[in-house]
Amino acid sequence: LCKNSNLRPGRGKRLIMGISRIHGWGAFAGEDIERGEFVSEYKGEVISQDEAERRGQKYDMTARSFLFNLNEDEVLDATRMGNKMKFANNQDPVLSNLRVRVVLKDGEHRICMFAKRHIAMHEELSFHYGYSQEHQRYISVGGEGGDERGEKKGKRGRDHGPASTAASAAKKRHKT
Repeated sequence: LCKNSNLRPGRGKRLIMGISRIHGWGAFAGEDIERGEFVSEYKGEVISQDEAERRGQKYDMTARSFLFNLNEDEVLDATRMGNKMKFANNQDPVLSNLRVRVVLKDGEHRICMFAKRHIAMHEELSFHYGYSQEHQRYISVGGEGGDERGEKKGKRGRDHGPASTAASAAKKRHKT
């Protein structure tokens, strides 16, 4: 974990929503963003892993989940209380333009997005969700996974970076 003094209200980049070329709705840069710049925080409601599992079963029925692991005990749910960053889509790590960092700010874990490279205005924002291969196959067929349904048990959400080692070991369906 690291501390980041850039995390102050109004310090993120301008984001806009639009139809994605990747999937459904997407988040897009509302201005040019330089490599390494803080883009936005991924905001949502902090819930327990158990609550994330309960909600995730419901979200699986709609094939829409905005769950993101903060650490091994907590998950961020952006479904009801999120910001535009929740619409950043999943993309291969080589092609994605955002880097995810879990940072500690005022004693709370926060999910922050930074530009991996220059991002042009109106370019779609994406990052690698860190899904397991089983879950990636499951969501590719719209949740009708047969035997794969049983392989999805475990902690939900996206796992990213060194702050999520325990969560990474158990991840199946959450962004990491």
